[in-house]
Amino acid sequence: MDPANQIVEVYLLNNHSLKLSNVYDKEDVVPVHVLDGLTIDLNSIFPEVVLNGRRELLIPKPLAFLAFF
Repeated sequence: MDPANQIVEVYLLNNHSLKLSNVYDKEDVVPVHVLDGLTIDLNSIFPEVVLNGRRELLIPKPLAFLAFF
């Protein structure tokens, strides 16, 4: 997860090593491969708020479940 660039890289285990499967940005909905039918809307992970008339990115704390995509 890269909060500054608002992206999530998904790696899947393939032949005993992790391989990059896909890169998603804040507009994407990410499927969770180990939990069939579960998805995560990245707009909820990378929210923007308006503070003093300016749009600001709220930097999320690392989320452990993202390792299970």
